[in-house]
This record gives sequence, structure tokens and C-alpha cells, in this order.
Amino acid sequence: MNKKTTTSSSTAKTKKAQTKAKATPGSEEQLLAIRDLLFGEQVSSIQASIENLNAETNKRFTRLESQLTKTSEKFNQSLKSTTTEIKELIESNHLEHVSQESIIEENLGALSSAFDQFQSQTENDLAQAHKDLDSASKAIYKSLEKEVKALNKKIEKASQELSTNKADRKTLANMLENMASNLTQSQA
Repeated sequence: MNKKTTTSSSTAKTKKAQTKAKATPGSEEQLLAIRDLLFGEQVSSIQASIENLNAETNKRFTRLESQLTKTSEKFNQSLKSTTTEIKELIESNHLEHVSQESIIEENLGALSSAFDQFQSQTENDLAQAHKDLDSASKAIYKSLEKEVKALNKKIEKASQELSTNKADRKTLANMLENMASNLTQSQA
């Protein structure tokens, strides 16, 4: 017989047995005995399958739990290692930045003092240049003033000589021409 036929016939027998059990008080025990006889092998097989599946499932859960624990431990170790490396890198970078910052501050201080020194020296040099330029311009002015006075004296002298000697116009023109050339030569 196939399984469906066995199941349907056993279901029908179970119903009959239940009906009889209701009718008789000791029939409940008989019903259990009949059921064990009819379905005992199948129930035992199913229970064995369930126990096997339960054992296999427990083994798998145990393996998964073990793998999960190992993976978790590896992850935690990796996380701790990575965290330590990051902390070391941050500390190293911080120390490097502090070192660079102090070097930059030193350089900035040196540049600031060099700039102040340069500014002071430039101001002194500029003041000295103004003094030198002023004294040179005064000297040139005095020199030109002397030249102008000397030329004025020569012109006056020549003019007096002309009026006393009554020289002709050509002589006067030559003399003025010579004086003009002397003036341009002395200015150059």
C-alpha cells in the first residue's frame, strides 16, 4: 500500500477507535495501544528524524556560533589594532604639526625682526640720502650763484669798458658770445 492509502485507512481506524473509546471507559488505554501498533513505527521514525534534525541543527548552530565568535574576536582585534594605529598616526601628526608650528613661529619671528631692521636701516639711509641731496643741492646752488655773480661782474666790467672805450658793436657781440659759451660750459 502506498502512504496515502495507509494514512487514510489509519485515519479511518483512528476515528473508529475514538468512537469506541468514548463508548467504553477502559478503551482509552486500548486506543493508545492500537495507535502504537498502527503508527508506532511511523511515529518512532518521525521522532528519530526530528531528533536527528534537532541534533544536526544544534551542531550547525554551534558551528555558526563558534564561527561568529571567532569572526567577532578577529574583528575586535583588527578594530583594536586599527584604532591603535590611527591613534599613533594622529599623535605623530600632532607632534609633527606642533614641531612645524614652532619652526614657523621661529621663522616668522626672525623675519619680523629682519623686516624691522630693514625698515629702520631704510629709513636711516633715506634720511641720509635726503641730507646728502640737500647739501649737494645747496653746494650746487652756491656754486651757480658764484658763477652768476662772476658773470654779472664781467658783464658790468665789459659794459663799463665799452662805455669808456666806446668800442664797436662787433667787439661787444664777440664778448657776449664768449661769455655765453663760458656759461654753457660751466653748467655742463
